[in-house]
Amino acid sequence: MLTTILLSGAIQAAAAVPAGHYTVPVSPELRPYADFELDCALLREGDDKKLHLEYNLPLELTDAKSRHIVLEETARDGHFITMRGADGHGACFNGTDHFSCIVDYSTIKIDADAVQAYVDRLYPEPVEHDFRAKVARAFGGEPAGIIELPKLQDAGTIYTYP
Repeated sequence: MLTTILLSGAIQAAAAVPAGHYTVPVSPELRPYADFELDCALLREGDDKKLHLEYNLPLELTDAKSRHIVLEETARDGHFITMRGADGHGACFNGTDHFSCIVDYSTIKIDADAVQAYVDRLYPEPVEHDFRAKVARAFGGEPAGIIELPKLQDAGTIYTYP
């Protein structure tokens, strides 16, 4: 039996509530362009009592093929949790009202051309486009970031998202 600890996102068709936030660590001039809303995220406790985290990275940072991230708890010390998956590892904090991880994607492969094409389409305004492209290049050069998810009160319910 799986217990959902946290699932955040837009379950109602009319509400566009982000699943959480993803931030790329960048220089101060790029910070306003380095925070992204996550469209899908799931944190659950498995039968093994370990936390399992799944989310989609923003397409502004990675192509569709390397977008879905799955991490599993490998160690726990109180509220501090270490997680690992096929594409990286994270140091996480499981607080009472949020869950956050600093994740390093050591093995992720990114199609820089696909990311650039997506940024070109999404941000036609020149100044924002330039800053968003710099954030994408920074992530591509050193893929790491911070995921923050709010906790919901509906523990025990499993939701699915498009």
